[in-house]
Amino acid sequence: MTYDEWLALLKKIEKSSSKEDIEKIINEPRNENIKNNLVPKLRDAIIDKFNYNITKIIDSLETIFADEEELDLSLVTFKKAVKTVLTLIDNNQFNEEEKRMLKEKIKKGIEDSFDALEKTALYQDDDGISYSIIKRNRIKWSDDSNELPRN
Repeated sequence: MTYDEWLALLKKIEKSSSKEDIEKIINEPRNENIKNNLVPKLRDAIIDKFNYNITKIIDSLETIFADEEELDLSLVTFKKAVKTVLTLIDNNQFNEEEKRMLKEKIKKGIEDSFDALEKTALYQDDDGISYSIIKRNRIKWSDDSNELPRN
């Protein structure tokens, strides 16, 4: 892919998660000619995608805490989005150190987000149902295929 094709693809995946686009990103061979310009753009696009999904939850806090099913659905959707973000990190443009650092940053963002959701639930939910839903849907870091990888 050319640099311009990369930029167009990164813009496209910012708010969508087309399997075809994700596969293209993770399977594209490393391009040494454009890597110095591409790697920061790719990293920013992945972080922007992650932040976009956190913002979606924050913007809908009032709605999701008013409806238990909406809360559960929002958290399941968020977990799927995180899996997509982690998949995007495992591309050939990043070296192993870049992948590790980006995954750590994403993991910290996830942990902070769930901590904030749990605190909000404790404050807003007298019967503890919202807190229980958040706790149940909290992302667990393990090697189990049903959860997210540790690294």
